[in-house]
Amino acid sequence: MAVQAPARRGLLVSRVWLQAVGVVVLFGFLILGLLAYRTYLDEPPIPTKVVSTSGQVLFTGKEISRGQQVFLGNGLMEYGSVFGHGAYLGPDFTADYLHRAALSAQATYAGQGSANARQQVINDFQANRYDKGTGRLVYTDAQARAFTALQGYYGRYFGDPKTDKGLRPHLITSARDIHDLTAFFSWSAWAACVSAQSRARPTLASKLERPACSASKAPALTSASTTRRLMRPRSTRAQKSNRLVNGPPASRAATIASASTLNERSHSATMARYSSWLKG
Repeated sequence: MAVQAPARRGLLVSRVWLQAVGVVVLFGFLILGLLAYRTYLDEPPIPTKVVSTSGQVLFTGKEISRGQQVFLGNGLMEYGSVFGHGAYLGPDFTADYLHRAALSAQATYAGQGSANARQQVINDFQANRYDKGTGRLVYTDAQARAFTALQGYYGRYFGDPKTDKGLRPHLITSARDIHDLTAFFSWSAWAACVSAQSRARPTLASKLERPACSASKAPALTSASTTRRLMRPRSTRAQKSNRLVNGPPASRAATIASASTLNERSHSATMARYSSWLKG
């Protein structure tokens, strides 16, 4: 008598569910691929060199990339942020550089007797002087002077022997590291000020779909509220970090208790600001 093979057990999960999961996975990876493609198209270019209007070379693309490595190698991503990404103990260095460079440029124009120094600063940071063909970015002389001045500021900031900022004493003392780090901050501030359209790589798609960008067609850098943010003083996070590191137990407890709410608000505000800047 022949022995019958046991009946094959059916799937515990309906085939419809398996098909649905497969569709969701494929759709999810499709979205990720499109986002990665758009990210590549809209990434800010790194200029081969940045020069002043008088022809002085301020820094190069290699120095920008090296400045990023100095930023990461010294753990500054866990201290502050760039483009709003990072930690919140220290400042956002993109906004910090932009704020200080704007004040420096305004002081330069005011010292030259300009009656409209503030608007000149806005025009300087609004104009897109990046040449896609040569890879050269031109700063105005006021912006160039601000870059030189801010090298000294960041040299003192990261070379400070004290710990009231939440940093190790004498964190960065090399003049070359400070120069390249300032170049990285300066590039990020420039990328945040011009529209993604005017910064895009000159790909075939961008040439066919995007109108050419010139300084006269560049979108306005600031609204009235953004201009006020540009010129306002820096936040008091350094004083809070000092209380957190060196303060009495009661002060440290109060600082820690309020940190979560403050950081969430800071993160939301920062991301909203840079999203609007990068979208132009």
